[in-house]
Amino acid sequence: MKQVHMVPLALSALLVTACTTAPAPNDTASRALNEMKAVARPIPPKPDPRDLRIAELERQKAELEAELARVRASLAGDVDQANSRARDLESQLRQREAELASLRSASGERDRLAGQLSDTERQLTAKDQEISSLRAGVGEKDRLAAELATLQGQLSAKDQELTALKGTTGDKDRLATELAALQGQLSARDQELAALKGTAGDRDRLSAELAQAKQHVAELERQLGAKDHEITALKGVVNERERLIAELASAKQRTADLENELARRDQEMAGLKGALDQQKTSLAQAKEDLSKLLQAEVAKGQVTMKQLGDQLTLGLATTLLFDSGEAALKPGGADVLHRIGGVLKQYPDRSIQVSGHTDNVPIKGRLAQKFPTNLELSQARAESARQALTDGGMAAEKIETMGHADSRPIASNSTAEGRQKNRRVEIVVKH
Repeated sequence: MKQVHMVPLALSALLVTACTTAPAPNDTASRALNEMKAVARPIPPKPDPRDLRIAELERQKAELEAELARVRASLAGDVDQANSRARDLESQLRQREAELASLRSASGERDRLAGQLSDTERQLTAKDQEISSLRAGVGEKDRLAAELATLQGQLSAKDQELTALKGTTGDKDRLATELAALQGQLSARDQELAALKGTAGDRDRLSAELAQAKQHVAELERQLGAKDHEITALKGVVNERERLIAELASAKQRTADLENELARRDQEMAGLKGALDQQKTSLAQAKEDLSKLLQAEVAKGQVTMKQLGDQLTLGLATTLLFDSGEAALKPGGADVLHRIGGVLKQYPDRSIQVSGHTDNVPIKGRLAQKFPTNLELSQARAESARQALTDGGMAAEKIETMGHADSRPIASNSTAEGRQKNRRVEIVVKH
């Protein structure tokens, strides 16, 4: 009986000694104890490419809306300015058309004056010829004047003779006849002289009219040249107006294109958001199902779950899954993974990433023959978890495994508690 009572006492003493003695870094018992205390912590999820795409689309949408607002503001000012400019140009064009009609009328007047000028020049030429002829007749006038003076002298002489010969009737009649003839000749010469003076006055008047007509024609030609310049300028203004109208049409087309692109981006973003919301809903349902399934393990701190965006991370403590230094699953760990696989197989659109993690304590002794480094140990544990998920109903091609060793710690490896947290297996559910 005493031996029976002493055995429990001896075992208690050994346990107290083991608990109070500092564990060696590679001691198997201390590693098992540390693993039992470890609580998995999920690694930060990778950003979802669709979240990045949505963010990029929202940024592009904001840029397009800003550009559209700038274009609309610019177009509003350009349209008002173009309309105002067009109205001014149309007013100027109507004014120029009226001036052009006036010039065309003036051009007809110019042609009439040119015809009149040509007739006047012909008349002037005829008058010059007539004046030349009259100038030739001036000598004849002088001759006639001399003859008239001679005749007047003769008349005086005849008068004297008449006085002297009053008594002779026959002589008197002859002399009277001669006197009448001389007086007729004198009257004809006076008429010729008056005609010559009138012809000279007509020539001077025609010369003045010709000079005035030439001056008027020159003024009309100057005005016509100025109007030609104005018409050329108006054609340039019309071309500028047509260019502005073309630019306005191009700007309107650009605005329509931007609005169409913005609508297309909105539609694309709405579709992506709808798909993302649907995926998030399914992921939330998976999380709820797993929470119910693993309620006991979560309560013990052996399993953690965290959802971030479109990604759900399950952290499983290695003490739940493996014995210390081993990659083969314990029965309880295999059962947990089978149940997890049974839930996740209901979401075939999801892919799974299983990753193994260790602390930074090197593997030594007999264990190093099987797993030379922590990398091989973490990879082997991830493969074992993958196989258990497949046995639970998951499609093998949906599961990716990876060993990270101590490259992604979630706590400091300088303490035993931190090393316990770093030894874990993570199951990441993503799209």
